[in-house]
Amino acid sequence: MRNTLRIAALAGALGLTACQSVHLGFAGDIVGLTGDRAGLEPGPLAPAWRRELSQRNLYRDIVHQIGGVAYDPVQGRVAVGSADGRYRCLSAADGKTLWENDLGSGGGGRPVFSRGRVYTGTDDGRVLALDAENGRKVWSYRVQGAISQEPVLVGGTLYFADGENAIYALDAETGAWRWQYRRDPPAEFALVGEAAPVVAGDRVYVGFSDGIFVALNAQDGGVIWELDLAPEHDRFQDVDARAVLAGGRVYAASAAGGIAAIDPADGRILDTLPITGVTAMTAHEDDVIVAVDDGDVLRVRGIDGKTAWRTSFGAGSGAPGQPVVLGGDVLVPFSRGGLQAIDGATGRPLNHFTPGNGIHGPVTVGRDGTAWLLSDGDVLYAFRPRR
Repeated sequence: MRNTLRIAALAGALGLTACQSVHLGFAGDIVGLTGDRAGLEPGPLAPAWRRELSQRNLYRDIVHQIGGVAYDPVQGRVAVGSADGRYRCLSAADGKTLWENDLGSGGGGRPVFSRGRVYTGTDDGRVLALDAENGRKVWSYRVQGAISQEPVLVGGTLYFADGENAIYALDAETGAWRWQYRRDPPAEFALVGEAAPVVAGDRVYVGFSDGIFVALNAQDGGVIWELDLAPEHDRFQDVDARAVLAGGRVYAASAAGGIAAIDPADGRILDTLPITGVTAMTAHEDDVIVAVDDGDVLRVRGIDGKTAWRTSFGAGSGAPGQPVVLGGDVLVPFSRGGLQAIDGATGRPLNHFTPGNGIHGPVTVGRDGTAWLLSDGDVLYAFRPRR
């Protein structure tokens, strides 16, 4: 097992540290329903329903729920794992249980619906294919490290990363091994977490805790090219943020080395952006929305690498997670500060949902703008678009 180190958000961040928030909690939450508040415009979402997945107990430890919610638009259902090791399929409309299964371990990253199955990882290092109609196990594959990121299903192959610096490819139908690629972890400390793979065409892009970012052949795992994104740094070289493809470039970030804009054809670094502490990125048109561990969220223009806007929510909000684009807005979960809606064009904060606990997992958005998130209190929330 590699050594890990949790890095706290940097104190003293400037900007909107006193930003007024809109609390859209539900009755029974730590923060009650107080409605829209003057000073901020309504965001793109309104609360729909909530579901407690674990028994509430004043003495129960708060778990960092890094998992997310899978959405099946065809059958109108969602799937989610809980801290007590149970896995549930619920009605997307009202949260009613359709089936549940005890996996014996907490859910890892966000699961995936596909072709009558649900694919998910677990904290104890298993990848499972479950029957989407009843939750029964179809197959299971075990690896050495915990699986904290969602698997990626492309063309009959399931790709995923584990907590031991390895990426695997399995046959999605049978669970049979196809290939794997592994790197040795750093000799000293590494940050908690790992990057989920990005599959585009015949390539898999993924980063590792030793600062190396690679393009692999999707068919056999062979290395097409590799880059060291933190050659001048001895610590926190980790490439834990999922890569982004935007404007014909691949963007990858090392915690210490900043962001590199890369030519996907040959791995040449076209530009370097000195933005350190990146926790997550996502594409927005030809630009990149970047989340930074000091509580900042910024939009980097793909055309010239300059910052279009940068909004600081302060260290008290914790580290921002994976941004999600919804229309012209951006949704960003915070490890202590709830879910923040931001105007994607200007960076202006919109309303703010506070569940009473932080949010470590990703937000899932459906085709019609509905959304689901899982709080650290093990409560599943559903939202509908504002009309």
